[in-house]
Amino acid sequence: MSLTARAAFPPHPVVQALHAEWTKFRTVAGPAWLLAGVVTLTIAVAVAAASAAQCQSATCGIDPAAVSFTGIYPAQAAVAVAGVLAIGNEYSTGIIKLSLTAMPRRLTWFFAKATVLTAPVLAASALAVAGAALAGRLILPGHGFTLAHGYASLTSATDLRAAVGAVLYLTLIALLSFGLAAAVRDPAAAIGLVLGVLYLFSPGTWTRSARCPPA
Repeated sequence: MSLTARAAFPPHPVVQALHAEWTKFRTVAGPAWLLAGVVTLTIAVAVAAASAAQCQSATCGIDPAAVSFTGIYPAQAAVAVAGVLAIGNEYSTGIIKLSLTAMPRRLTWFFAKATVLTAPVLAASALAVAGAALAGRLILPGHGFTLAHGYASLTSATDLRAAVGAVLYLTLIALLSFGLAAAVRDPAAAIGLVLGVLYLFSPGTWTRSARCPPA
């Protein structure tokens, strides 16, 4: 194919926007460190919580999924910051002007940036939740979470549903933070706002909801 023929078929604007935003994302160290922190914090807190949990009788009433996924509560802060900075840095540094000059279609640019944020957050969240679940699976049986105490399996359908819910929860937190940062256009204010909203809610509410559907 000649150069003339290639020039006649430029990449679709969405493809161009995705490529540009992915290049920005992977060449900045901040997002990678934040997502690594999500994985590390989630698993480390899961190990600590599982090691501290004890179930000495069938009436202990402790939810093993809630114990394993305790790390989600502090880790959501790192996810929120990653979501804010994904777009907030463009406003704080003025790069937003260059971005919109290169891609005048604001919705296309916004969609591309949200997509590039979602993919790595989803992957990091899945890795973090899988690690936390594995930690619980290995540690909790030795602390009384056994068949004799009513825990037939730590990989039941409800536990798996809680794990999937945890992954989706972290991903939605990133998108919520992204949207708030786009509306506020100030990273510091957006981080304060989203963290204030997140920590008004009781920890573990999403886990209990995932395991206890309404009758």
